Amino acid sequence: MRFIYQVAYWIGFTPWDTPETPVPPVLREVIEGPRAIHSGRALDLGCGMGRHAIYLAANGWQVTGLDSAGRALHTARRRAERAGVNIDFVHGDVTRIDKAGVSGPFDFFLDGGCFHGMSDDERRRYNASITQVAAPDAELLLFSFGPSTGGAPPRGAARSDVERCFSDSWNIIWTVTERDLPDTLAGKYPSADWYRLKRR
Repeated sequence: MRFIYQVAYWIGFTPWDTPETPVPPVLREVIEGPRAIHSGRALDLGCGMGRHAIYLAANGWQVTGLDSAGRALHTARRRAERAGVNIDFVHGDVTRIDKAGVSGPFDFFLDGGCFHGMSDDERRRYNASITQVAAPDAELLLFSFGPSTGGAPPRGAARSDVERCFSDSWNIIWTVTERDLPDTLAGKYPSADWYRLKRR
């Protein structure tokens, strides 16, 4: 998946991030809703061109954005500068956060689309990597397509996959189904969900 994203950013084909793409309502609810979590340090995992990281920073968070696509990070830095927010964008692998020179503790993690494209081995490393830099009461908001029906990447993940990956260190607090999937994806992915997890 990493190579596919790098190619997509290189040629400018990023339908998941356009000027018209809104901040997901689920993320807004967690950050700005009646029961919003208190701002602190946030790590945007697979931050891409920085849309979510900029949103978090604009809402009082100290944000680090991590991605393996250098071209996406270049755009993210320009966007953050235009938005007038200070974000530490880092080039690195979300399954090996320590090797990217990123250190915790972080209070909030956002995964807008990494987990569902990973292999089982990558998911194990991902959990260990996040947990290593997580504050004791940290939370993770994770978006995932359900298992793919077409076989093409990303492979997707069921709730059982999320539970199995994080069962040693995190609990799922709630799950919200994403209803606003584009028609082009609805046939390939019968479901898509947001998972909110809390570190034990």
